[in-house]
Amino acid sequence: DRTGDLTTIARSADRVAHSSPHGDSGMLVDYVRPLGFEHDIVVCLHAGAPQRTLRVLFFRGPGSDFSDRDIAVLTLLRPHLQAAYITAERRRNGLVPLTPRQREVLQCVEAGYTNRQIARRLFVSEGTVAKHLENVFQRLGVSSRTAAIAKVRAQV
Repeated sequence: DRTGDLTTIARSADRVAHSSPHGDSGMLVDYVRPLGFEHDIVVCLHAGAPQRTLRVLFFRGPGSDFSDRDIAVLTLLRPHLQAAYITAERRRNGLVPLTPRQREVLQCVEAGYTNRQIARRLFVSEGTVAKHLENVFQRLGVSSRTAAIAKVRAQV
């Protein structure tokens, strides 16, 4: 958003009050209303790059505008929408998502811990650590601890 505010979820009525003196934004009049939509609400998300945002628009036809409850629900959904967007972008760019536990095991590997030390630190068996690493290697398409760390670093 031009204001830099990515937290406010705005209804068209809220934006119109702050936009043109004619009481309507161009997009709403030119593109949305001819399709039969009277109301919209916008959720802004971080798009990963500076000065770039992703806008998720929800539209509603004639009748009542989006309510304060709708805004509250979207406020609760925003972190999940953001996470879904990040996951989709990583997949699109060939970046492999690891589970939180897999990342935790890999951080221990990066710190130089052995499987035994990782197992003690995470309160699991060595076999569980080995299985986590096996899954990490498979997801990343590598065959060693060093290669896994290098690939994850390259993704960041």
